[in-house]
Amino acid sequence: MSNSTSALFTCTVCGEENESTSKFCSSCGQSLWEKCSQCGDEVRIGQKFCNGCGFHLLKETESKLSAAQDIVDRAVNAANEGRLNDAVRLLDPLLGNTDPRFATLVATSRELHAGYTEKRDHWTQQIEALRPELAELKERHDFSAIARRLDEVPIGLLDDELRELKEDAASSLSVSSAKKESLKKALAEKDWQTAAMDLVQLLGINPNSQKYQDLLKQVAAKLLKQAVRYRDAGKHAVALGLLECVPDDYLTSSHRELSDQLEELIFVRKLVARTRHLSPVVGVALSKLQKLTPGDKNVAALVERFSSVRKGRPDGMNRFHHWMDNETGQIESGLTPVGFPNEVAGSRPDVLLKNGSQFWVATGLALQGLSAGEPTAELVSDQKKGMLSMLSRKKKVDSDVAWGVDIGDSHIKLVQLKRQQDKIGVTSARMVKIAQGGSIKTLRKPEPSAILKALKEAFAEDDLKETVVVTSVANSDLLARQFVVPANAPKQHAAFIAQEAQANIPIAMDLLATAYTKFEPASESASSQNVLLTAVKRTEVESRRSFIEQLGASHVLVVPEAFGMLNLLRHCDYFGHLVDSNTGALLVMDVGFARSSVNLFSRSGGWFRALDWGIDDLSSALASALKITHADADNVRLNPASAASLTRAVRAQESAAIPARRELGRSLTSARDALGDFKLVASLLVGGGAGQSLLPSWINGEDI
Repeated sequence: MSNSTSALFTCTVCGEENESTSKFCSSCGQSLWEKCSQCGDEVRIGQKFCNGCGFHLLKETESKLSAAQDIVDRAVNAANEGRLNDAVRLLDPLLGNTDPRFATLVATSRELHAGYTEKRDHWTQQIEALRPELAELKERHDFSAIARRLDEVPIGLLDDELRELKEDAASSLSVSSAKKESLKKALAEKDWQTAAMDLVQLLGINPNSQKYQDLLKQVAAKLLKQAVRYRDAGKHAVALGLLECVPDDYLTSSHRELSDQLEELIFVRKLVARTRHLSPVVGVALSKLQKLTPGDKNVAALVERFSSVRKGRPDGMNRFHHWMDNETGQIESGLTPVGFPNEVAGSRPDVLLKNGSQFWVATGLALQGLSAGEPTAELVSDQKKGMLSMLSRKKKVDSDVAWGVDIGDSHIKLVQLKRQQDKIGVTSARMVKIAQGGSIKTLRKPEPSAILKALKEAFAEDDLKETVVVTSVANSDLLARQFVVPANAPKQHAAFIAQEAQANIPIAMDLLATAYTKFEPASESASSQNVLLTAVKRTEVESRRSFIEQLGASHVLVVPEAFGMLNLLRHCDYFGHLVDSNTGALLVMDVGFARSSVNLFSRSGGWFRALDWGIDDLSSALASALKITHADADNVRLNPASAASLTRAVRAQESAAIPARRELGRSLTSARDALGDFKLVASLLVGGGAGQSLLPSWINGEDI
């Protein structure tokens, strides 16, 4: 304790004078001493400086008083702003201060704290009572009343839900005010499009307004008349834009009829302008366009031009060449539909003229029967002498006539080829539908009994005893591996192939049938060449062979579907015509009813892949989009003229073709991993998809 003096010490609470040595006031008992915050020595309360360290005690006290006063002021401001919880929380620490020098501030704090607490509790109860009223006002879209009621509530007591409601009400009132002004101006200027958009927004804020509903009906009628004038003036896009301003609930039958007409008109114009293939749908589009714009001379000229180009082209396919993006291997606009190859001579039955692209595999199979294909392409499953025997070729059957039988998911295609001296030509071609045992929409693979019935119908008048008949196993059922063998040791190839098959085909060899084909060495000096080995379950081969043998055929070969395609490409010298270098490759996409295949071949290698996608997917998309049966959807797919809306029909099929385009792109990437770097020189679309309207453009990704 510091040294005492004889002076008296006045109590700061009651004013009583005490001896300097007294520790407590003799009148009120208040402590007369405190400790210095700097050195800890005891000093008299009210002393200016510390005797021990010289610290300015009064200045510190004044600072504490100022800080306390600042807290009180902040609490008052918070309360004035409606933040009662913040005000109460700020005052809480001051209430327990017993320092007599803070007595006035403490008393003020207690008074404020009590008032704010009472007000907070009052509004908390009021808010709970207000919620049902606010919900009713919100239901009525009375945002003015909502804003007015919530403005009365201290903002700090609003929870997230009420705060959001208040903000929405303010925003709606602001937008409503602006749109009312805009609507007033638009109506005065007869700007019906702006008026419609303003009314739509006003009804979004207050959908129960009968005034706005009636006004929008009147504006919709004005827009209809205006759209008709623009249509008649040839401004179809502008007319359609006017109609699109009218909500669906306010469209009359006249609105909808005109809108559908304009959409169709705009679409068919774009279709005629952009599609590259002379498919029947273009003729349908031109016919519709001519009906919609009977006085348009340009349309009449297009119709005449289309008719003249189509003359002499029964299959309706143009054969202009599309190039690929050789850097990435992705289709740029490559698939070109083709008909029956001209290199195979002979008679041309009508079925080849109309559907020639569907006979590519069957023709390749028939070439195998004439030994015009690779001599080791037959799927062999004889296990008696081991793997080497299985890979050796069976005894050759000399025949100048052979049938190729391509069994698909919806049809069987048959081609008979005959050798005359050095030429091979078509002597017969047929296509027989396989009866579906259930709904076409759900049945993707035909029953064996239906296949056999169709085959018997196809060969009803033919004797097959002395004729070679070649059929195939679909790519989807095959495993394939490409590997290299020494180019200068052909006698050892069988051993190399057997070893590769045993090492890399992940199924017991006694359950498989295998076939392989060898490709040319990359160059004359190359030390190796590629071999493409395929394997399939023996039961699949035996099933295919059994179908043909039940028809009386004694010479039946079963080969991989991809090898049938390769036979035709080799026979027609597509590689000589189309591939200019050893890195060039030919893409053939065969699109069938329920499945498709991607085939990539070059002089020195090959790769193929099956896709679980076909033209039946287009019918399914049409049935869903147009709300029609699958049978009716098939009719629309085959006959675009039967579509009530060509726009919706084409768009639905375009979307359905996206998976095929995507998988084709992935296939090209995978093929590059297997074949190495290659350059796509040409790409052909064959099968049923080649005759499908606009399918090449959809798979190519062309904007229509």
